[in-house]
Amino acid sequence: MTPEDFSAVLQDRLRGYFDIQENAVCGGRRFAFIADFSFTSNQTVLTKNHVVDFFSSRERILFSVEPDFSGAQADAALADTCREALALAEPSRNHKSTVVTRVFAVPSFSSEAERKEVRKRIRRFRFFHSHFFLLHGFSEARAVLADFSPDADRPFSLVCSPAAKSCKQLFTPEVRHGKEKEEER
Repeated sequence: MTPEDFSAVLQDRLRGYFDIQENAVCGGRRFAFIADFSFTSNQTVLTKNHVVDFFSSRERILFSVEPDFSGAQADAALADTCREALALAEPSRNHKSTVVTRVFAVPSFSSEAERKEVRKRIRRFRFFHSHFFLLHGFSEARAVLADFSPDADRPFSLVCSPAAKSCKQLFTPEVRHGKEKEEER
């Protein structure tokens, strides 16, 4: 699998819920695609006036192919992801969450040491910001590294930050469903 194939698979998965812009620019950087999702949920609070209240959430996925990715580039990109999460959030009493996920597809690394360093930085990346003690929601940033460098073990590996582990299956190119799992046993 190549990074371009991975991008196509991921776009097909996200297309049902996300608005996808290909070759988009965000924060001065060009991305292979940007996927945006937002929703507003209404709830009625039973009072004298039967006030209808709501809260909103936003999610953005930034996907890029990064040839010759280094630790310094990873740090700069992750700092930009944190800034994007804060800029995208609109803290108010109706704001629930803003989540920005940065996906790096790396075809190869310059050295094995560089590969280990980038993987370590992605695994340790954490960003969570509460707005007004969570009363005005929160902002979170996640990072996913899709490593396509030639390796003896497997042709593709996925490294996630702690916050991105909950959605790791979304970024796995081959999702196995119930019958396929049973046939393997």
